[in-house]
Amino acid sequence: MIKVSASRKVFNVFNYCFLAFLAFTTLYPFIYTLSMSLSTTKAATEMGLHLYPKEISIMAYKMVFNNRDIFTSYGNTLFRTIVGTIMGLLVTTMFAYALSRREMPNRKLYTAIVLFTMLFNGGKIPTYLVLKQFGLMNNLWVYILPNLISAYNVIVARSFFQSLPDALHEAANIDGAGEFKIFANIAIPLAKPALATVLLYQFMWVWNEFVLAFTIVSRPEKRTIIA
Repeated sequence: MIKVSASRKVFNVFNYCFLAFLAFTTLYPFIYTLSMSLSTTKAATEMGLHLYPKEISIMAYKMVFNNRDIFTSYGNTLFRTIVGTIMGLLVTTMFAYALSRREMPNRKLYTAIVLFTMLFNGGKIPTYLVLKQFGLMNNLWVYILPNLISAYNVIVARSFFQSLPDALHEAANIDGAGEFKIFANIAIPLAKPALATVLLYQFMWVWNEFVLAFTIVSRPEKRTIIA
């Protein structure tokens, strides 16, 4: 049996207390929100810690679920998140793979254009006019198409594709494989770490977007839960 020194025991106690306090500060906002949602108006306005509802009431949940727009908004949010993430991942990886190939014409020009968009953008008014010109006002696809590709995600995926050995591409060409087959059967399976990173970034980008919901969409049935 290993004998634990007194200093080690003191350190363990301090470490456990610190981690417990850190866990509590992380979980408390969620506990507070849940407690507020299950409390009456009077109990919710009282000062102090709210670790549990003092006076239980489900009136807030009744008000929320009696509103039919909440389910429509959740449906729009799921559509935007799932479709936007999948389509964004597909377009980003295809574009990044093309930029990673040295034989692609004007590769440096397209890369410079991508980098340029990371530094400058057209602004809110030009974006509004362009989306209106394309008929995306009060259209669910306005949540998908403008956020379909991110310059940062393209650079991340392109850097990974460039790290793959050229011998794999040359061997596949000798076997008669085309670019799409090489991309789907060789590049994508080897790029799973990069794909996971791009997938996470794309998901967070699509999920946190709320400007379009306030500026382009005015119909309640087209709104997301964020707006």
